[in-house]
This record gives sequence, structure tokens and C-alpha cells, in this order.
Amino acid sequence: MIRSLVSLVLAVILIYVATTVGCGAPGRTTGGWPYGGSEGKLTFVGHIRAIWHSDEVQDLKKGVQDETGPAVKKVEHEIHDHTQ
Repeated sequence: MIRSLVSLVLAVILIYVATTVGCGAPGRTTGGWPYGGSEGKLTFVGHIRAIWHSDEVQDLKKGVQDETGPAVKKVEHEIHDHTQ
């Protein structure tokens, strides 16, 4: 019971810090990022969001989807055949 309570409190603290505390060195801009232009004001969650929405990651996601698309469709088709 105590262990679960401590784990819950730690999880809440980590979520709070990740969403409210800005990270980055003062004077270092985040120009070029989506949501950029602020100086060290992005939170950890903000940094992850900015990275996820960057052009490079969008290209990576599209490439993975293009390469794995046929395999995913094949697996879905086989699963559909076995469930009927």
C-alpha cells in the first residue's frame, strides 16, 4: 500500500515537472522549431512535441509508413481470414 502510494506521488511529481518547468539554457533560442522563438521556455513535453512535429520526423514517419504499409496490409488480411 505504501509502495503504491509513493509510486503514485512520484508519478504525479514527474508529470507536473515535465509539463510546467521550462528547460533549456537561458539565452539559447529554439528558433527553427515549431513553437520556437522562446528562450528556454519549452517544457520537456514541449520539446518532445516540437521534435515530433519537425519536418525531419514527419519525413521519417512517412518513410516508415511507406515501407511497412504492404506488410501491415498482409498481416491484417491474414488476421481477417483467420477470424472468419
